[in-house]
Amino acid sequence: MQHYLTLFPSNNIFIMEEQQLRNMCFQGIKNTKKWGFGDKRIGIKIKDSITDKFAFSGFGFKNPDGTFKIGVRMWLDQGDYVKYVPYNKKHTINEHFIELIRAFQYEYARFC
Repeated sequence: MQHYLTLFPSNNIFIMEEQQLRNMCFQGIKNTKKWGFGDKRIGIKIKDSITDKFAFSGFGFKNPDGTFKIGVRMWLDQGDYVKYVPYNKKHTINEHFIELIRAFQYEYARFC
């Protein structure tokens, strides 16, 4: 899986280490009383998937009760296309992203 430095990338594609992804997802909401979205969005590109046709971004989210989720947004028209899974420390951020992209790909198979 590759990630972009910006949401709508040029040719700057790279692979981030797990700790970098985790830090980016939960920046601004980890170790604080703040809840809501993390400060950063991570562009996602998975070869031969729905990400070839539409822009996707991943992010972290913290509930008011302090539990964390990983989310992915599909940037399509003016809609709000977001899916979440609970964050599980036993799985990598990429595994969370892949699970969510698969859910989008299944739901929006007509676009693939």
